[in-house]
Order: sequence, then structure tokens, then C-alpha cells
Amino acid sequence: MLLSISYFILWLVGDTKTAERLHDFSIDLYDEDPSLYPLSASKLCYFYSGSVTTPGATATVACSRPVTGRFVRISGRNKLNYDDMLTMCDIQVFGVRMNTHFNSCASLVQYKRKQFNTTPTKTITVDSPASCASECERWETCTGFNIRHLPDATCELLQGATIDSLQSNPTWDSYLYHPCFNVCE
Repeated sequence: MLLSISYFILWLVGDTKTAERLHDFSIDLYDEDPSLYPLSASKLCYFYSGSVTTPGATATVACSRPVTGRFVRISGRNKLNYDDMLTMCDIQVFGVRMNTHFNSCASLVQYKRKQFNTTPTKTITVDSPASCASECERWETCTGFNIRHLPDATCELLQGATIDSLQSNPTWDSYLYHPCFNVCE
């Protein structure tokens, strides 16, 4: 689920020994999980310069510009000494769900070493299949995509792709959105 983030509230730990540990941090958003895809592009929401020093205090942080994403990372940016660790008690994220054409149940089906023989509506360079899928989800008419991993990751967003248009191609993989089966009630 893609969110447009409005603001965050961060709570500081309630003891005086760690009060100075919430300082100089950035809040970044990602479309992909950065722990699984370390090269995913981050989108800076806000850089907090200074310290939140009152034990149990909160910091309300609004993004500097409109930012969308699925994953949030908060990172300390100015380590004062070896023992300086970014410490907080809790975080609350406020935003709205973005409408995409795949809000209803759908799944991507992969076709290895195959390529849809369909003229792409858009061709882009990406760092992973998940980035390509994320771009497809934002493109209102995208029904699937081709991705080639070498020499660089090339993503072809497709409109009207069908299984009938698949062809063998050892350098490409293809993905097609399929609706989920709905159980009758």
C-alpha cells in the first residue's frame, strides 16, 4: 500500500540517561523495503537538526515536501561519540492511502525467460523487479512488464499484455497482473 505521508510524531524515551539520543536525524521513505533492497532510492521527508532533550517529549515532524512510500527509515546523521545511538520510544505515522489501479486484490505472475511481444508504453532503468512493479502500479493503464537484468536493469511497462503475446527470450523475464479469485459469500 502506497501512502502519501503528512507528518510523524516521535516519542522520546522517558529516562534522563538517554534523553540526548534523539538528535540530528533524517526521516526517509522508500517504495521498496530498504533492508531487502539496499540500493532502493530514498525520498527525504525531513531532516531534524538539533536535539529533543526533554525525557518523554514528543517531536512532531511534517515532511518538507509531499512524499510517498511504503517503508520508513529514521537514521541518525551526526554521531557525537561511539556510544551515541539514536534512541526513541515510539513513532506514529500520519498520511493517506494513495489510490492506484491495483487497490483491489491482484497478484503478479512471473514468466521466466519470456518477453511479452507488445510495444512498451514506457521504458525505464530500474534497480530491481520490485521497482519495475512499483512503476507499473503507478501507471494507470499498466497490465504487466518485461524486465531485462543485464547489462543494466531495463523495465518495459506494458498496456494490454496477455499470455498469448509471450515469446521465449533468455535475457528477459515478464510479469503480468492477474486478479485474485473472489470467494462468493
